[in-house]
Amino acid sequence: MNKTRLILKGTVKLDGSEDLYLIFLADENNTRQLTMTCDHHVNYELGLRLTLQPVVNRCLPEALVQMLRYASNDRYEVLFFGVHEGQYDCMLFDCDTLDTVALRASDGVLLSVVSGIPLYIDTELFKRQSTPVPEKGSMSIAMPANVASMKMLEAALQNAVDNENYELASQLRDEINRRNHKEEDKS
Repeated sequence: MNKTRLILKGTVKLDGSEDLYLIFLADENNTRQLTMTCDHHVNYELGLRLTLQPVVNRCLPEALVQMLRYASNDRYEVLFFGVHEGQYDCMLFDCDTLDTVALRASDGVLLSVVSGIPLYIDTELFKRQSTPVPEKGSMSIAMPANVASMKMLEAALQNAVDNENYELASQLRDEINRRNHKEEDKS
């Protein structure tokens, strides 16, 4: 599998949401980016590390990483390998034993930040899901609909209708219907 290394660029609160934040990840050349959602708790934990708060030296994740330092960071990878029901599929991969552990994507990002374990995405998935890094000062954010929550899709649909952007509204409606049909098929 070809992989692309991802670097955390930051997080931002999603307008109109009480508990949703966006995580921005870019390739090493900072030419394309990936956007995913996270909750308030992961955003808070990432914020502590991004602003280099001294308290993190005594937090549980850092303590566990310190205790397990004998296991080299070269041994592990955090890998995004697919998209399922609006979420990136993510795993912690042991390169020596080939063992894997499933993780929420946002927790995979946090683990990478805390431990220094490299964060990768399947290159083909990155090509499909990523967007060009916006120019400085740009106020818009592109995000594939297949990784937006139903709540986000419904809000975007209402916004598209309100702004009479019927082509976008149609695409959003199709994505909502596709997910609803998948849920009905599971029942």
